[in-house]
Amino acid sequence: MAGFPTNSIIFKYNLKIANMAIIDTWTKEQFLQCISDLYKEAFGVRPRGINYSEWSVEELRTEWKRLEKLAIDEFWYNEQ
Repeated sequence: MAGFPTNSIIFKYNLKIANMAIIDTWTKEQFLQCISDLYKEAFGVRPRGINYSEWSVEELRTEWKRLEKLAIDEFWYNEQ
């Protein structure tokens, strides 16, 4: 994805809005392996006090999409 640093979670998983179908096939384990990284991309720190392992796959998917939007917005805000 042009414009993102290669160490960015967005770059690593290539989850552009047009390619969101990728996460529609993810298992709970796949979300749990990656969501902490995306949270850090969005907020600059790892999540604390959030027990993602208790969330359903649908809840994780919704959270992923929310965090992804925040991370993209943060990236573009910092680029200005």
